Amino acid sequence: MSLTLLLLINNILPPIGNKYYTSVNIPLIGKQNIKYERTKKFISEITLSGKINEYGYIYFYNDDNDTYEYKLDNTLEHLLKKYKCSLNDPYYDYINDMIILNIQINLIKYSKKLTLINNQCKLL
Repeated sequence: MSLTLLLLINNILPPIGNKYYTSVNIPLIGKQNIKYERTKKFISEITLSGKINEYGYIYFYNDDNDTYEYKLDNTLEHLLKKYKCSLNDPYYDYINDMIILNIQINLIKYSKKLTLINNQCKLL
């Protein structure tokens, strides 16, 4: 089963080259760092460091209804399944230059709103 995340029509993708970070302390698991970088027009990279050390890619495409869909690569899909996680309501806040999404870890009944911020302040 493939995980696809939908964005609403008025959302905008972050600028290419900007890097966004967050750190979260997950109960019973520990600290997890998350880095997001949009590397190409329709490709972004996620780097995880901490308890889980992996990286993977997100592929964007525009469907016929002018909405963006996100497709995670096999590495990220595997991690979500392994830890029984789901990602919900992702969006890019272009005014404050941050990425916001909700994560739910069903294995430990934990959910949290994640805010990835751009420490570089490099708007293109």
